[in-house]
Amino acid sequence: MKEIKLKVLHKNIEQRIQIYTYYTGEARKEIGIPERLAAQMQVSSDDSTQLSDHIGNAIAELGNLISRYFAICSIEEINDASSGSKVYVFTLPMPAMFPETALTRIEKSMESYAVKRVLQQWLLQHRPEEAAIPAAEAQTLALQLRELFALRQKPVIELEDPNNIIDL
Repeated sequence: MKEIKLKVLHKNIEQRIQIYTYYTGEARKEIGIPERLAAQMQVSSDDSTQLSDHIGNAIAELGNLISRYFAICSIEEINDASSGSKVYVFTLPMPAMFPETALTRIEKSMESYAVKRVLQQWLLQHRPEEAAIPAAEAQTLALQLRELFALRQKPVIELEDPNNIIDL
């Protein structure tokens, strides 16, 4: 068993949300939605507190999702001086035989899941009819994370000696 740290940057989630909502709002203006309504769905710097709350909720949901597969040692929020952002660090026990190549994919999927959940929460408040798309995408990412977590080698009991469990 080894301990690994998976990191999700607050700044990355926030930037992706701002880009998505900006372009989505602009696209809605082009199809005839009144400019005021389209602008409501766009995240601005004035919305940072509300956005941080949504990000915190998404990180907690990630913790719940991961804890179904691993006993999480901790979810820690730290301030990273190099990026100038909060970093959410998930420290969890990982089987020794877990493929290292999957860790990067897991981190990217975790960030994308958080982005989609935040988008869903944001749109539920501002344009509820738009929230179904990120909700479906979040579900797909949750399934993808489950598949990645399933790559771990599960404990096996040798039949000759039931007390001999193979090291994870």
